[in-house]
Amino acid sequence: MAPIPDANVYRAADRLIRRHGEEALSTASRLIERMVDRKDRDRFLLCLRIRQAIVVLQAPPTGALH
Repeated sequence: MAPIPDANVYRAADRLIRRHGEEALSTASRLIERMVDRKDRDRFLLCLRIRQAIVVLQAPPTGALH
């Protein structure tokens, strides 16, 4: 599988957040478990990246606002 650009990973994460709201992280975790069960390493790694992007996108803002 060719490397997936970060922009696409964040788009997928945003889509999961919009579709599943607060459950997006749980949904991503279920997808990760499914890829482990299927022994699909490439999609497993992709789902890990998407899950991490969800964490970043849902994190509260830090630092001073301009």
